[in-house]
Amino acid sequence: MSQSTFIEVKQEWQGAWRVPGFRSKMIIGVILVLATLSCFPIFFQWIEHRPGTPLADPILRWLPARNVSVPLFILIWSLSLLTLVRAIQTPRILLVFLWSYFLLSLLRMLTIYLLPLEPPANLIGLVDPLSNFFYGPKFITKDLFPSGHTSTMFLLFL
Repeated sequence: MSQSTFIEVKQEWQGAWRVPGFRSKMIIGVILVLATLSCFPIFFQWIEHRPGTPLADPILRWLPARNVSVPLFILIWSLSLLTLVRAIQTPRILLVFLWSYFLLSLLRMLTIYLLPLEPPANLIGLVDPLSNFFYGPKFITKDLFPSGHTSTMFLLFL
């Protein structure tokens, strides 16, 4: 980052931080996202132990099972890095992302709670060491709908 770009980014953040509404929304957003992330291991370990309903999905039967962990890991974390760079440059992007991610996480947890599913028989677990850190010690297979990887990538796209 050049010196002039750094100065512009610093001025952008200083201007945003002077706005009381921005400052309070940012602080509350960070607290809510951190609280939600700290609840993830408890919630996802709990859903793993309760019975769910298996779905007869004709599309899953038709598609061959493939391990897409590496391409998905590269895609989601590349998009995350791009979003982080954009958020550093534009404070509003970080604010919108924080609140959107918080709401997405709450809605996702509510949906998973209300719709307990069993994983398909030919499930290939996604190995994502960064995301799996927030899920707890046991590999999670019942967080099927909506998909955290898909919904987060779509949010990063938006």
